[in-house]
Amino acid sequence: MSDPAMRLSSPSPRPAAGYQVQHWPDHGCAVAALQLTSEFHFAISSRVDLFDAAVEHVMRNVRLLPYSSSDLDAIKLALAEALANAILHGNRQDPRKKVQVCGGCERSGELLLAVTDEGAGFDYKLIPDPRIENNVFSAHGRGLLLIRHIMNAVDFRLGGRRLVMRKKAP
Repeated sequence: MSDPAMRLSSPSPRPAAGYQVQHWPDHGCAVAALQLTSEFHFAISSRVDLFDAAVEHVMRNVRLLPYSSSDLDAIKLALAEALANAILHGNRQDPRKKVQVCGGCERSGELLLAVTDEGAGFDYKLIPDPRIENNVFSAHGRGLLLIRHIMNAVDFRLGGRRLVMRKKAP
């Protein structure tokens, strides 16, 4: 029995049970990159119980690229933070709203990941730096700090609803 909350369109490794094929011509990777040598894209309902499966699906694709195990661990952390932010803060765990995740390898060998939610968006410039003394115990900003530290390029689009991340090839 398939879960309609998870949908996939992908020339990637065999999709996990519960994914259904669906195509999005305006997914984040189509907009963020000129040409990808390989790509995947899928959407999940904004449910926390789907989080681990979504991260693992993306990582199955990313593991096909020539990154070291430490790079793969870091990429997984950045992806998990981006996906958690989209589900929790962007879509506020509304299961009727979807989070689109896409990624691929650009001709340069660079990894591209894009996470798009259906929330109201946000101004990333207003998120306080969690390293500043008054913000050390704040519940906001650490995930974005980690993402910026791990990935080589981070770009916010669609008023903060789409996060595009790039990691240079090893």
